[in-house]
Amino acid sequence: MLFNKDNFKSIKNGNLTHIPNFTPIEETIDFNLLAELYDEYRPVSKILPKRFYPDEILSSPFLLKNIHEHPFFNVYFNFFNKQFKPSDNIVSELDIFFSFASGAGGVHADREDIHIVGLKGKTIYRCWEKNNINEYTISQGDYIFIPKGTKHSSITVTPRMIMSHSIFN
Repeated sequence: MLFNKDNFKSIKNGNLTHIPNFTPIEETIDFNLLAELYDEYRPVSKILPKRFYPDEILSSPFLLKNIHEHPFFNVYFNFFNKQFKPSDNIVSELDIFFSFASGAGGVHADREDIHIVGLKGKTIYRCWEKNNINEYTISQGDYIFIPKGTKHSSITVTPRMIMSHSIFN
């Protein structure tokens, strides 16, 4: 995982930060991994309701919550907590969002800081920064930090999977 001094300072200052090629991902990341993860750890799983298509369930985005017990994901969970979680009293989560089909999510602003790492496929994040709308492409190994309160939306370009670390402070 590669943060240079400027990246780290940018994140600590609460600025949206995009880092292509943040981490090499040597683990095979595919939908078989999701099945194994679900079978072994039974995380809370959801179909995201704002884009739920009853007649085309596989066109909906999915969420697996709190997947940090799995050894591969635990490394990232511990890393982000050590670098950015201000105290043990603050709640953090590591989730996976995945989609089998392209689509666009609604514009929203989260109440938590979010560290996103691309695991598979391609996702574009459209972010509203001051008076500009900027787009960031996240592919496998890429990273984006989206500070709480930043309006953004995701556009799934290909079947995709992202890891999302949230810090609720």
